[in-house]
Amino acid sequence: MKTADYYIEKRLQPPKSFFNWCYSQIPTIIFSNKDKVISSNRKGCTVIKKRLNKNTRIDFNDCYKCFAITLCTPKRIEIQSYGFYSRYNRGIQNIDCELVNFELFENDEHIQCSQNYFVTGRYQFGLCRQYSMGGAYTGVVMYENDIDNQLKQKSELKYIEWKIPINIWDIRRFYKYRREIEFLQKINARQIVYELMYSPTQCDMRIMNEKWLRKHKHEIKNSDFGFEKIILDEKIRGRNGKPVPG
Repeated sequence: MKTADYYIEKRLQPPKSFFNWCYSQIPTIIFSNKDKVISSNRKGCTVIKKRLNKNTRIDFNDCYKCFAITLCTPKRIEIQSYGFYSRYNRGIQNIDCELVNFELFENDEHIQCSQNYFVTGRYQFGLCRQYSMGGAYTGVVMYENDIDNQLKQKSELKYIEWKIPINIWDIRRFYKYRREIEFLQKINARQIVYELMYSPTQCDMRIMNEKWLRKHKHEIKNSDFGFEKIILDEKIRGRNGKPVPG
């Protein structure tokens, strides 16, 4: 059986530009007075200047920030989240970085992994929340790497059309139901495909599978009928009734 560590070790490697951008989002503090300057010599980030005196705290935990990037190949899509811990030791800033959450879409599977709180460098299945009252992506800043075009050009979602910029929850839904979405877009079933892509609570996926869609193809092709209307009409006909427009 494959472990969470197995998937982490096989993950795609983000470009160096991603990590450079992440570090640039974390400010640095320069402590100084007329006799002394304590600086971490970091460049390309916001600089905060603080006056150095005998009561200045120069040993402390500074901040935690989390950044995520979406990567793809023709066979897989990944969402990687990295946590950055900024600390000051005698006025010198140290930033530690580690992978905290990982999502993989491959071979019709959706794998989720996260850091193990109790064993350093080990991972477990499932996502971990970023803050005590938040979720896995609360406060997480996404890296802009033109992922929409990348997904459209070379991923398993390339046969799906979308105009609204894609997000993490869209990726999950589009990947899971990509065959149904592809079919509906191909037959121009405008309303029902919109519901499936952007308003999934209106679609009961226990019913709306590929077999059901092909059975009702003649009704939904080139139409603006939604899922609820198709179900209602079907129930009316099942009671020997006749659906009436309006």
